[in-house]
Amino acid sequence: MPMHFYDQQTARILVVDDEPRMCESLKYLLEKQQFSVCTALTGSNALQWTSKEQFDVAVLDIGLPDIDGIQLMQYIQSSASDTYFVIITGNATLDSALNALRNGAFDYLKKPFEYDQLLNTIKNILDQKKLRHENVEINGKLEVSEERYRYLVQNSPDIIYVLDENGCFQFISDAVQSLLGQDPQALIGRHFSAIVVDQDVENCKWVFQERRTGDRATSGAELRLKASRNGTKTGQKLPHITVELKSTGMYTNFNSKKRKFLGTHGVARDISRRKRLERQVKQMERMEAMGTLASGIAHNFNNILMGIQGNASLMLMDLDEDHAHAKRLRNVIEYSQNGADLTSQLLGFARTT
Repeated sequence: MPMHFYDQQTARILVVDDEPRMCESLKYLLEKQQFSVCTALTGSNALQWTSKEQFDVAVLDIGLPDIDGIQLMQYIQSSASDTYFVIITGNATLDSALNALRNGAFDYLKKPFEYDQLLNTIKNILDQKKLRHENVEINGKLEVSEERYRYLVQNSPDIIYVLDENGCFQFISDAVQSLLGQDPQALIGRHFSAIVVDQDVENCKWVFQERRTGDRATSGAELRLKASRNGTKTGQKLPHITVELKSTGMYTNFNSKKRKFLGTHGVARDISRRKRLERQVKQMERMEAMGTLASGIAHNFNNILMGIQGNASLMLMDLDEDHAHAKRLRNVIEYSQNGADLTSQLLGFARTT
């Protein structure tokens, strides 16, 4: 991705995580991309850095020993409004993600995450900062928050949606176009069952129309969504994709007895590739087990054949060449050798699995 106003040589990144190995590995990987990187193991160390230096991007772990990552972000924001934040955590929940985004985070990543995912996020941030400064120069001002949240939602690889109390879409992100081949605008006002595989509709209705909140809300439910797009590599039609769904209920006057259910918001993540990889791993495990079994059978069978061949050879040594049983014993030896050849092939199969 090209960079202009902010390039990798001038961009400064602060990594804050209480795991030294995480800090070291991210510093090493980001510096390989020519970023300037500082690390901190605590919130206090991070604030010391930000008091004397300006950072373009701060990568913050939520679970720091002395301060919550969201609070740390707010402290840094108060003195460094031009810093963008990426929140990382090993205990991701939909509520914590929404809380991070509402408080100004550019993105929210669950550990373990792919390094390329973080790198792409940072590059997106730098491009956004370039656009922001260009627009400030042209227009004199920029509505940063609105643009940032719109960018986050519409560029997320996950389907982000909001349903009304009847289960109809009030909002659905553009990811539904790339994942399912459906126009997001055409889905507004339609029931969620329009994108769910028919066999899964009954089982998932309470998942999509989740009324619970917090830790009790749905997280990690798997279901299939209808896909009308072509396979990205093979060009074949994909009848559905498997997604992992996280959803929670929305209310007015939440803490009041008169609270009213407004609907549900949630995130659907495509896990089709992960499911394929899981099936491949299981297939490899089955093949490995077959190889082990084949190897054991071949060795035992070979021992039996050697015993037969050896005894037949000893008996043949005690007989004259023209003895009536000599030919039969030679046949036994020949058949034993043929059997040994077969076991060699079986051992070859075992080594390839």
